[in-house]
Amino acid sequence: MACVRKRRGKWVVDFRDNKGKRRWETHETRKAADDALSKRVGQLRKGSYKAPSEIPKFEIVARAWLAERKQESRHSSYSIWESQVERHVLPAFEGYSVNAITPAMVRAFRNERSDHGLGATMVNKLTTTLSAIFELAMDDECIERNPVQRVKRRKASSSESRGESERAVREDEVLSTEQVGKLLAETEPGLFRAFILTAALTGCRSGELLSLRWDEDVDLDAKTLTVRRSLSYVKSIDERGQPPKARFTAPKSESSIRTLPLVPELVTELKRWRLACPKGPERLVFPKLDGGAQHRSYVTLAGFKPALERAGLPAVKLHSLRHSFASTLIMQGKPVTQVAHLLGHKKSSVTLDVYARWFKRLESADADAVQGVADAVLTGTAVAEL
Repeated sequence: MACVRKRRGKWVVDFRDNKGKRRWETHETRKAADDALSKRVGQLRKGSYKAPSEIPKFEIVARAWLAERKQESRHSSYSIWESQVERHVLPAFEGYSVNAITPAMVRAFRNERSDHGLGATMVNKLTTTLSAIFELAMDDECIERNPVQRVKRRKASSSESRGESERAVREDEVLSTEQVGKLLAETEPGLFRAFILTAALTGCRSGELLSLRWDEDVDLDAKTLTVRRSLSYVKSIDERGQPPKARFTAPKSESSIRTLPLVPELVTELKRWRLACPKGPERLVFPKLDGGAQHRSYVTLAGFKPALERAGLPAVKLHSLRHSFASTLIMQGKPVTQVAHLLGHKKSSVTLDVYARWFKRLESADADAVQGVADAVLTGTAVAEL
């Protein structure tokens, strides 16, 4: 029978676990021992008691969380979580049993990360990742409470709260329409020209384009392209040294699922490419030679960058074609809601934040137009009717 007894000036909790093995726990005070006894009795009744030797180290749970909870994520997202765990979280808690980490230790981790120059948004992301790891430990009945739940998040500034994905695009990251034309003139026909022209005239992300299927997503008769998924590459922590595996996942957000119009020039290019496109079980629009999923780096290194160099253009990223598409729409005066829809942004505010420079330039153009009206009215100059 479980009991508390005094032994050599200490208070000892004496009980048998669910397997009948006798256990002892030593405490400094009678109250601490009574509390521990009550806790152990409850665990034994529920069958959730684990001996100290059965409680895993924090690093075991952290890596299990990556493998079990994040394995199916797109490669870019998985890499971020893996970096958070390996670079920040593990150095702070490695070596501790997962049930030995207290709210005070979590607060110390939060404060230490802030003291080392990390912004509030990044510190909060690390804290969220840490909390998710402890949730797995709770699911496995290694702990009863999540110590992160009792730790307040840092207050982020308004500029931080926008997030990295909503960073304003710089002008030197965007090609003008004239530069895109020069790029296309220097792009090799076939896969590279079809891909780059599609990116330039739809604004799709590279992962969205690489996941397209002829039969499901591209209707050349209706002149439409539908984004339903995204291609990403995931590398398992158990497969170090091995190339990442292609995974088709849901798009970035629900709003990313969209149907886009195809202009006649792009339809013609895609019809030409479909005749030469390698066949595969997925019927991908932009596959490898064997018909399998293509990697973005191949399109970038073998097609996009060489074309930039031949055209004498700045060394922008492949994603710049999306920015060029968006900035051109904005300068044409298209409504922000329409631009946001075509890009698959969740909110128009995201579009306004990302392309703030072009919207400000458009405001200046509007001001010039209004000034022109004022000049005509005030001077009595006749304006030709439309």
